[in-house]
Amino acid sequence: MFRYSRFLVLAAAAGLVLLASPVACAPADRGQPSRQVARQSSELFDTLSRMELSAAPELVTRLGLPKGQLSVRENAVFGDKSQAAFERLRLRRIEALKLLEALPLAPEGSALRGHQEVVLRVYDDAVRIGEFGHGRVALGDAYPYVMDHRSGVWVDLPNLLSRRQRIASREDAEAYLSRLVALASAVDDARLRLVADAESGVVPPLFILEEMSARLARDLVVPIEQDRLVIAFENQLTGLSEADGQVVQSLREDALLAMQTRIRPAYTRLAEAVEHLKETASEVPGVWALPDGDAYYDAVLAMHVRPGITAESLHREGRAEVEALDARLSTALAALEPQAGNAADRAPASVVEGAADRLPAPSVAEQLAALSQRPDQVFEATPEGRAAILTEINRTLNLARRDMAAWVARMPDLPVRAAIASADAHLPASALYTPPAPDGSAPGLFRVNLQQPELWPRYKIPALVFHETVPGHHTEASFAMEVAGLPRIRQLMWVTGYGEGWATYAETLALEAGVYAEDPLVEIGILHSQMFSAARMVADTGLHRMRWSREEAVEYLVASAGLPQAAAEAEINRLVVWPGQAAAYTGGAQQIRALRARAEAVLGPRFDAAAFHYTLLAGGPRPLAQLESDMERWYEAQMTE
Repeated sequence: MFRYSRFLVLAAAAGLVLLASPVACAPADRGQPSRQVARQSSELFDTLSRMELSAAPELVTRLGLPKGQLSVRENAVFGDKSQAAFERLRLRRIEALKLLEALPLAPEGSALRGHQEVVLRVYDDAVRIGEFGHGRVALGDAYPYVMDHRSGVWVDLPNLLSRRQRIASREDAEAYLSRLVALASAVDDARLRLVADAESGVVPPLFILEEMSARLARDLVVPIEQDRLVIAFENQLTGLSEADGQVVQSLREDALLAMQTRIRPAYTRLAEAVEHLKETASEVPGVWALPDGDAYYDAVLAMHVRPGITAESLHREGRAEVEALDARLSTALAALEPQAGNAADRAPASVVEGAADRLPAPSVAEQLAALSQRPDQVFEATPEGRAAILTEINRTLNLARRDMAAWVARMPDLPVRAAIASADAHLPASALYTPPAPDGSAPGLFRVNLQQPELWPRYKIPALVFHETVPGHHTEASFAMEVAGLPRIRQLMWVTGYGEGWATYAETLALEAGVYAEDPLVEIGILHSQMFSAARMVADTGLHRMRWSREEAVEYLVASAGLPQAAAEAEINRLVVWPGQAAAYTGGAQQIRALRARAEAVLGPRFDAAAFHYTLLAGGPRPLAQLESDMERWYEAQMTE
């Protein structure tokens, strides 16, 4: 497998050289791009997508792209995860950036010019972050550590196999087995990189390594026959109409053999390496403590939010947003009926009598925590309780699909399905949205981890649904697939400030539409979600720039957003290993709100919110600076009509 991968990376690089003929870096005339500019751009974009897919063939499966992207069976191999492969791809991206900078520019405002600007910006970010030489760098995303407690080869590839790898023929079954065998080598290569980074001073904090140890210990004691990779394989084998019982049994035995002789030993070696790293690991959570850590954090903030932004300004903006939302929530909570959530009305009479002037009023965080415990908000931790949550999610999703179309012009109607994640799903978050497959073989999927139903009181569900599905991530993904006309290379990219910024902004559209005017608890849930996003931006910058301890960050989330202690600890652990990403939710939403306010001021009564949202989404995921230019061109054009 790895020989194929190395050959294809080098072949893609050779394609880059062939396209490196001298071209003028100057804007073309306004209007449609010339055929030569269009051809050169298309050829380079195609070459870049082949290069990226050759380095990570698993992207074909993860994104649901059609087969035949490469000259090997994409569903049978993984990319090379070694340090040498990391360095080769870094050099290829440097060469790619040079070629992108040399492309003649299409006319400003044209679709091709937009593609050129997005691809150039994303590659510039990838090259800048790749120069630090550690962790993982994708197109539009980055992690400081090769592996952590929630992501990396040891988690991501098994998730891919168990969730996305489809088996419709014996050939597909053999491809799954090929990847099972390859998984062991991928984990070994990533382990060696993890250890090498640690020797250079880049090692996950001790509490993250302890989380990894605990999860590895749990997984390694599961009987091989009950391993989720084996179960996922067996479940799909039952649908092979052309395979008789003997063939199915042989395939099953091959899977068990791969688990026994290859995969379990590789994970055991990883567990031993993690135990060794724990001996000298630090408790310091922020990347500021890593070599060139402040520069690294600046680079990921520029990628996730916008160039030129500082951690200090984001910290101030986040605190201001938390204070503003605290005031709005205080007003909304005070307006509830007394029996609906007043802390004093629920206290014993002996506490209330004569004590009202002595006891401080409960904070907003305390009131939210109390609201989450109300009997009408709590779902039981039973199969019936979890089914009731799913029913509420589907009811809210149906309302959103019906009512939000008026707020986003010509909104695509691709299918989306909500589901409860299985107990062993290892979701990297409490809820996860996966876009529809481009070939239509699978709908959008919104999975919720309901192992702890108490984390999802009824009033929080609408904001969750709006963020993850309609008009949030599912709507944004549907536009990217159906409207934006993105070249393949842009389909391999994710722009956090745009995607998470839109989803965070979209949570509030139902309130604006008046869908829940008669249910004040929904407004409280949406404001609470907005508060949580803003508090995470404060905590992220606090950890990675203000040198907060983990305990300080946890206490802040508990005190400001009303999170339970365990939930706050889990959230802080996520921020520790994914610096900058959480700042993009509120940071992106604020940028969208600012653009809308500017458009409303310019257009006055001519402003059309549905058209504004359509224009924002129709261009697909793009950096916020480019989004600003696009929206300015839109409202300027409205003035001339």
